[in-house]
Amino acid sequence: MVPLLLLLLSVATGCDAFRVMQYNVEWLFLDYYSPADCPGQGCTWTDADRAETHMTAVADIVGAVRPDLLNICEVEGMHEIDTLAQLSRDDSGKALHGHFVKGTDSSTGQNVGLLTSLPVLDMYRLDGRAAFPVPGSTCATVSAIDVAGATKQLRGASDEGVSKNYVAKIQWMGVDVTVFGAHLLAYPDRSDRCVKREAQAAVLADAVADALKTSEVLLLGDLNDYDAEVPDKNNNQPISLVLDILKNGTAERPYDRVLRSAAEWVGQGDRYSDWWDKNGDCAAEDGEMGAIDHVLLSPALFDRIDDVFFYHAYTESCDRNTSDHYPLVVDLV
Repeated sequence: MVPLLLLLLSVATGCDAFRVMQYNVEWLFLDYYSPADCPGQGCTWTDADRAETHMTAVADIVGAVRPDLLNICEVEGMHEIDTLAQLSRDDSGKALHGHFVKGTDSSTGQNVGLLTSLPVLDMYRLDGRAAFPVPGSTCATVSAIDVAGATKQLRGASDEGVSKNYVAKIQWMGVDVTVFGAHLLAYPDRSDRCVKREAQAAVLADAVADALKTSEVLLLGDLNDYDAEVPDKNNNQPISLVLDILKNGTAERPYDRVLRSAAEWVGQGDRYSDWWDKNGDCAAEDGEMGAIDHVLLSPALFDRIDDVFFYHAYTESCDRNTSDHYPLVVDLV
C-alpha cells in the first residue's frame, strides 16, 4: 500500500510511455550478512525491524514512481528483490518481476538487481578485467596521490573487474535493447579508487561496444562519479575518465555510436541523486548534493525520451527510512 503523501507525489506516465528508473536503495538487506554485519552495526539499518521499515519505505517509492524497468543498487539478493516487487505492486495491473545475477563483492555483500515488466531474454554478468591506469588516465591531476603511488597502494594489483554488474537482453517496441546495470567503486575524489573505477568503466565499455553492433544500449547505475559534460547542481567535477569512457568507449576501441546522458533533459538545479553529509550534522544542505547515479542511452533510445526527472519527494536526514540517494527516472515513448 502506497502512503497518501507519496501517492500525491507520484508522477503518472503517458499511456504509451515506458518508464526507466535508476535507484541506489542503500543496503536493502533483510537476511543477516555477517561479513558486513548488516542488518546490524555495519550498515545504516541497525536491526531487523529497521531493515523491514526501510524495505517498506523503498517499496512505497517504487510504487509511487511505477517504473517499467528498475535497476537497483546495494541490494542483497533475490529475497529482497522479490519482496520489493511484491510490496510495490499497485492496482494498475502492471507487475514487476525480479532478475538477479550474484556479484563478487564478498566484503559488503551488495549486488545490483533488475525488476521489469518485460520478459528478459537473457541475463549474465561480465567477469572481464581491465588494466589500470587506463591510457590517458586523469586520476592524478587533482590529487596528492599520483597514479603510480595509487597503484603501489593497491598491493601490486594492476587490473580490476566490475564486482557488481549484470547484462540483460530485452525487446521494447520491437527493438532489441541490451541493458547494463552496474555499481562502481565509491569515493569520486580518491585517486586510488579513481584508477580502479576507470578500469571498471573500460570493462563495461568493451561490452557496450559489442552490444552496439546488434542492439540499442541502456546503461544504468550508481557510477560513483560525476559527468563533466552534464554538471550537477553543485558543479562537482570528475577527476576520472569514467563517464567519458562509458559514453564514448576506450581510446583503443571507441564506439560507433556514442551514449548520451538522460540528465541532459534536466535543469542543472535539479541534477542531484545523492546526499553526502560532509559536515556530519545530519542536516541535508544544498552544497552536499551531487549526481553520481546515471542513465546513459544509445542515440535511438535517447531520441525516444519524453521526460526525465530526479524524484526528490523526500528529505534526506540521518533519521531517514528511505535512502541516501534519490531515483533518476526516464520516460521513453
